[in-house]
Amino acid sequence: MTDGVITERRAAMIAVLEGAGYAMGDYPVLMEADSLLDLVGPHTRGRLFLTTGIGGREFCLRPEFSISIARAHIRSGAAARQARYGYCGPVFRKRPSGTGEFLQAGAESLGRTDRAEADADMVILAWEVCRALDVVPRTVFGDDALFKAVLASLHLPAVWHRRLQAAFGDRKRLDAALGDLEAGASDRQAPLSGLGRLAPETVTEIVGEMISAPATSVIAGRRVSDIAARFADKSRLQDHGDGVAGTVATVRDYLAIDCPIDEAADRIRTFATAHGLDLTTELEGFAKRHALVAARPDAPGDQRFQAGFGRQLDYYTGFTFDLFDTARTHAGPVCGGGRYDGLAERLGADTTVPAVGFSLWLDRLIGEDAP
Repeated sequence: MTDGVITERRAAMIAVLEGAGYAMGDYPVLMEADSLLDLVGPHTRGRLFLTTGIGGREFCLRPEFSISIARAHIRSGAAARQARYGYCGPVFRKRPSGTGEFLQAGAESLGRTDRAEADADMVILAWEVCRALDVVPRTVFGDDALFKAVLASLHLPAVWHRRLQAAFGDRKRLDAALGDLEAGASDRQAPLSGLGRLAPETVTEIVGEMISAPATSVIAGRRVSDIAARFADKSRLQDHGDGVAGTVATVRDYLAIDCPIDEAADRIRTFATAHGLDLTTELEGFAKRHALVAARPDAPGDQRFQAGFGRQLDYYTGFTFDLFDTARTHAGPVCGGGRYDGLAERLGADTTVPAVGFSLWLDRLIGEDAP
């Protein structure tokens, strides 16, 4: 692709964003590593470009824009206000090949309380931007809120609710967690019986006596209190007993839903009815968003819902989507987005800030060497 074509396509993309009211801005390249890792998880540390400041604080080059934009938003005015942000600039992540510096562009909408409408507008804008880059989009949708609602209806021990939610979006990790859930419930060791119903300090004292170590001891790198907490969690799971097999089957039935988007609401309702779950609130938002998107006469026909598709970031709170280019052989998405109402509060906002956005992987669209 020639420099002239690259420049032309970037200009066309920016024109679409600005035409929709997204002001292009610039944001800090250097970020505090600790706060970033709290949001994206310590497992991503190996992909960051890290450095240490004079005072010992750790920083990294930004791996994405959403966090920087949300932080700038809450620092520059009332967090709940409506604002639209566009961007196009370098991000930095270690990769098997290349320099690890590549271009990302996108849009972020904060503060809109009409969530279904804002979601639909963001999907439609993503399609329009991709078309400006000659992309023929195939769309895959997921929904974090629906998965959370399924888990909330199953009355799992809190530790397992958290673990399954944390694994959502990584099918291999989620399947492993479900397998561990089944195995843990069937492992009926008598010494654990009833521990989950005791106060944490009592459990710590009992475990300390069992292993002949004071509560403050560290064994194989773990405090006795941490070991006790794990035993208590396992005890609660055993107390959950025979219902776990059915619970795991229910989760797997939900994750198996993979269908054209037009069929998704009916498939989810059928699933909910079969398992006695109330997903009414989440399905209302799901159906409203889809109706708004489907009303577009230029909506691309290739759209699917995959119940197991999600982002591995716990501040995501609703629908997600990836766009793939059917005209290219690249297997990965060229655009990804979704709703992340949990981010601003995690960054210090005093209220929940509705937020939805998307990012474009420009190295997959206009080449690694794009200026």
